[in-house]
Amino acid sequence: MNIVDNNQSLCALNLIGNTPVVRILATDYPDSDISIKLESYNPGGSIKDRVALKIINDAERSGKIKPGDELHREIQELVLPG
Repeated sequence: MNIVDNNQSLCALNLIGNTPVVRILATDYPDSDISIKLESYNPGGSIKDRVALKIINDAERSGKIKPGDELHREIQELVLPG
């Protein structure tokens, strides 16, 4: 896990793709090496942050959007009968 100096200014975008990996001590399986990725540490709390960043970077490269443009995405809720 990366340790950050409190005086260092951070951009949330720098955290995407740098998900911390933590080794788990499994006492029931002493010969096992178990690690987990803490995806909740992404700025949006999801692995989907990487996908969103790639879409935005690709759109900037292709000229569809430029830095500083405001982006809005309407989220539709799926309601299942029930």
